[in-house]
Amino acid sequence: MLPEIRDRISSICPRPQFYIYLVIFLAAVVLRVWAITVPLNVDEVSWLRRGATFMRELLAADLDSTYERHHPGVTNMWLTGWAMAINCTLQQAFPGWFQLAEPFANFEKCLRYESYSISWFVLPRLLQALVTGAMMAGTYGLMRRLFDRSIALLAVGLLLFEPFFLGYQRFLTTDALMVDFAALSLLWLLLYLRSSPNTFPLGLPTPTTKLFWLLASGVALGFAVAGKITILFILPGLSIVAVGIELGWWKNRFPPRGRLQWTIELTLWIAVGGATVVLLWPMLWVEPWDTLTRLYEDLVDESARGHFFFLGQVTDEVGGLFYPLVMLYRLSPLFQIGLVASVVQLAVPKWRRQTPYTPDLAILLVLSVSVLTVFSMFSNKLDRYPLPIYPELAILSAVGWISIAQSFKGFKRPQFLITGLLTVQFASLVPYAPEYVTYYNPIFDRVFAAENVFSIGQGEGLERAAKWTNQEPQAEKMRVASWYRAVFQAYFRGEVLKIDRSPDPDTPPEWTRAHRVVLYANQVQRQFPTPEMVAYFQAQTPLHTVTLQNREYAWIYPGPVPTETDRQQAIELSRPASDGVVLRGTTALPPSIEAGQSLEITAFWQFLDRPSPDLTVQIALGDLKEVKPLFGSCWFPQTIEPEAVLRDVRVLKIPDTPPGRYSIDLTLIQNGRPIGSSVEIGEIDVKS
Repeated sequence: MLPEIRDRISSICPRPQFYIYLVIFLAAVVLRVWAITVPLNVDEVSWLRRGATFMRELLAADLDSTYERHHPGVTNMWLTGWAMAINCTLQQAFPGWFQLAEPFANFEKCLRYESYSISWFVLPRLLQALVTGAMMAGTYGLMRRLFDRSIALLAVGLLLFEPFFLGYQRFLTTDALMVDFAALSLLWLLLYLRSSPNTFPLGLPTPTTKLFWLLASGVALGFAVAGKITILFILPGLSIVAVGIELGWWKNRFPPRGRLQWTIELTLWIAVGGATVVLLWPMLWVEPWDTLTRLYEDLVDESARGHFFFLGQVTDEVGGLFYPLVMLYRLSPLFQIGLVASVVQLAVPKWRRQTPYTPDLAILLVLSVSVLTVFSMFSNKLDRYPLPIYPELAILSAVGWISIAQSFKGFKRPQFLITGLLTVQFASLVPYAPEYVTYYNPIFDRVFAAENVFSIGQGEGLERAAKWTNQEPQAEKMRVASWYRAVFQAYFRGEVLKIDRSPDPDTPPEWTRAHRVVLYANQVQRQFPTPEMVAYFQAQTPLHTVTLQNREYAWIYPGPVPTETDRQQAIELSRPASDGVVLRGTTALPPSIEAGQSLEITAFWQFLDRPSPDLTVQIALGDLKEVKPLFGSCWFPQTIEPEAVLRDVRVLKIPDTPPGRYSIDLTLIQNGRPIGSSVEIGEIDVKS
């Protein structure tokens, strides 16, 4: 019996091919789990929480509460939900691993927990790596059936080592599973459409292998749609392909099928895909119409969210240039060269006739362009949205590179080409590990820096900011306010406060209680929460700057509330500035400064009583006097407790003044008039 089974398996997958599948699977998994705890994408935190909520509602049989998001992300929630169920089982035995003081005794309470340390993400990421790694191996198998082994190997290799694609394959967002299921669905569908349209009397395809291709494509489509509904944007392109096939544009590879046959096949394909979505999403079992209505309304809201950063400015509409630039900046040079070669080959009749795969390539190109066109019609544009077309583009690029090689006489060994190209591609990937999403095409990035074109950062780099802050004295007692609070919290030992994107003007922002404030790249680009707050901190010298690939991603600043160490390092003054306000100290002044430079002055004010809301501070250097609000006008005096000590930073631009030694004085101003006495904080030499 065992020899027969072994012979059967060998007939399906010969041993050399099995090893190729195994290598692809292992390579994909290793790339996805290497340095598995970094970086953390801000959306991963939300999807881990949604997965836990989804599992909790399933266990409670509360099916009408399994709508979490308009994506809808159901495929992700099944995976992360099961992973969180396992996490909640493991935390009872290993609470220290999950950074819990004591384990949750109640399983349901554990699924409600949301203050995730990075340890909670390890198992879900590992499970996703295994699933997506298997799908990469499956993608190779289908590519090999559609084309040949050389094209399939090179295409999958380019995908494996494409930095931006790999970066999102590692994240627990909706993109990885959606892209991989969509690729399988499309390849199965192309295999089916390439076969002759012979059928049973009822119109179903024969033999059963072809029926399996159609059904498998529908199931994979259902998994992709349940993960992220925007994959349906491929349908306009598929409509064009169907018309082209029926008109005989590619009849040597894709025979016309007839209207009746198309109707039967597409109905079956859509029905299987739709049934898969329904089976995956319990919400559709109990409230199908309400679910679809809510889904539509939420998608409309999402499509018009606005406030993007593009080409150096904040805008609600980035325009049609966005995705062409994304293709230039996010695809690697090797990927682009092969892609351009393939498109040129399709465009030139003489070269087009040199490959038997012209119909397949034309279809892949039509689908890719149509998806980008549909995405361009919506105002909500992000650089990750084109990820579903990366597998198609990888095939085009692989064919392009092989065509380039075949143009040279004597080319007979494609394995050397594949090995060389993938070695170069892997070498270009390594410097970006594990923050692969920081990759921008170095050619275009040098011409015009990516941070002047796109919004930068989705959480990467904040783990380094947290690591640096963890090294400060008594970090576990510190309060740190950070953009993408949940990401920073996953790595930090102390308390993390949020920086609201749209703060309530009548409510004190949480960051005003922080010992440290962390600004992030895309926050600064888009001036969140207010331009005044961003300007107040950016004028200061950061305690630490996180740099990835020579690009600044995060800045750590002293917060409004000084730590004990901050106060110990200050120069003690304890000089009354007015009734109820004492200047406790300042940081040391530099011995000298040149005209035209900026002087940063930090003052520690103690408020014995609640201060007036119109209190400002005048800083004087010789005849120069400058009055500014405390904390850059970002303060709420009604929340200041008696005896509180707060840090305020002044940045004074030294004018073109005669050289000499000048005293620096601080004076409190209220209603345009000085109150109390001026306090001299030191002297400084001004040089010309």
